[in-house]
Amino acid sequence: MCAAERFEHVHRAALKVAGLAIERANAQRKRKLPLNVWKALERMGGKHRERAREAARFVELRRAAGNYWEPTGAIGERDVLEHAEHTLAYLHEVKEELLGLEALAA
Repeated sequence: MCAAERFEHVHRAALKVAGLAIERANAQRKRKLPLNVWKALERMGGKHRERAREAARFVELRRAAGNYWEPTGAIGERDVLEHAEHTLAYLHEVKEELLGLEALAA
């Protein structure tokens, strides 16, 4: 698998993690957040806004790179690792947020 393909897998995981946070937020809101994941995170504020801003570089890199199945030199191993590290850190934040809410509900 080339770097662009690995980057695509990480990016899809990042979208799914963000989707969990947005889904939870939408359950508590009268007015739903925007459908665009990154805009929704921006609107949520706090650590979610920070994540959206952190991910902006990766979103732009993905957009500029074109199709992930067409290997280009636009995405390197460093980009994949950095995106994966940021996504994993955000996953832990969202997990703690969700577990904290579940503990309060119990």
